[in-house]
Amino acid sequence: MKGKTWDKALLERWLTDSQKVAPGSTMVYFQDDPKKRAALIDYLQSLK
Repeated sequence: MKGKTWDKALLERWLTDSQKVAPGSTMVYFQDDPKKRAALIDYLQSLK
């Protein structure tokens, strides 16, 4: 996803429905649980 900034909002959309954010992407992942999604986003942002 060239040109995108992986902020919390984009990560939230990606983890909710990766195909909606990047149709045809080979990385398909869905996390329906909002608490697990938030924890994953917090973890990913800690890696900066």
